[in-house]
Amino acid sequence: MHYGHGDDAYQYQSPIVANFSGNVYYGGTPKGLKEHLFEQWEIIHNYPEVLGETLQQKLAAHHGLSPAQALVTNGAVEAIYLIAQTYAKQQTAIFTPTFAEYEDACRVFQHRLAFFDHHRLRSEQNLPSLNVNLCFLCNPNNPNGKLVSKTRILELLSLNPETLFVVDEAFIDFTPQPQESLVMHIREVSNLIVLRSMTKIFAIPGLRLGYALSSKPIIEKLLTRKQPWSVNSLALCAGEYLIDNYPDSLPDIPALLRETRKFYQNLKPIEGLTVQESATHFMLCDFKKRSASRLKADLANHHGILIRDASNFRGCNAGHFRLSTLREEQNERLISCLKQRL
Repeated sequence: MHYGHGDDAYQYQSPIVANFSGNVYYGGTPKGLKEHLFEQWEIIHNYPEVLGETLQQKLAAHHGLSPAQALVTNGAVEAIYLIAQTYAKQQTAIFTPTFAEYEDACRVFQHRLAFFDHHRLRSEQNLPSLNVNLCFLCNPNNPNGKLVSKTRILELLSLNPETLFVVDEAFIDFTPQPQESLVMHIREVSNLIVLRSMTKIFAIPGLRLGYALSSKPIIEKLLTRKQPWSVNSLALCAGEYLIDNYPDSLPDIPALLRETRKFYQNLKPIEGLTVQESATHFMLCDFKKRSASRLKADLANHHGILIRDASNFRGCNAGHFRLSTLREEQNERLISCLKQRL
């Protein structure tokens, strides 16, 4: 899906003053990163490291793994397509509604797809037997922000030992429970790939930077399909700086989640609007009076507000849209506009 994602403000002629459509931290890049990249500007005159080896080593050490268990990618999306290509034409399961690129990547490489309701992971006592080769699972899930405990996911992996699970943790650091990450279980679980994104939490989506963590044999298998130099020098430089200055580079997540809770509580009473409670800084909304696409165009063209039309997520309907938390005054502006429009 080349289009239909959030953060598409460039497609509007009117200026966007409040962008709720992305799920990147609204506070901007960490202190010192911009200056550091300017100081390193001359690195663009040389090719980057073929596989981002320096950042690979730093990420592995950060997570208590060996470098052979880490793979640096051009955003988590490169990892998704790389996995789909490496395991092409397999029987693959996807828990929906979720990020559309899992399905898109699998269709490019001719997977036979089966879809399961994400709600089953949280609500049903008995987890499903999937009978597939590969499974994509987003946790916390995009677009609804639902978080499944690692105990439940590990149970699912154990129940389906022949299935390779790709657990996308792009937003795990935006939750009050980052310890629910499965990274620490990579050494003991053989059928697991964990995807992480550095673009969301550190607000650098334009640099495109992510990584995959798994066993050495799985990473080696992915490397057989990996293109050289897929991550540019400035992105690698940024990643190294952020890991070297971790956790000082992290935003104030407790404050962000407090604002999210307030935002959620103020949205709930709006007549005709249904808002799903979320474990992270974005939430899924639904209303029946008109389509999300019409609401999006109306808010963008008349109020300079951009929302994420979520109707193109499999399992969502025409009224679904996603909101990410911004600053209090921007949140209040959106609420005022919604009260007038809905």
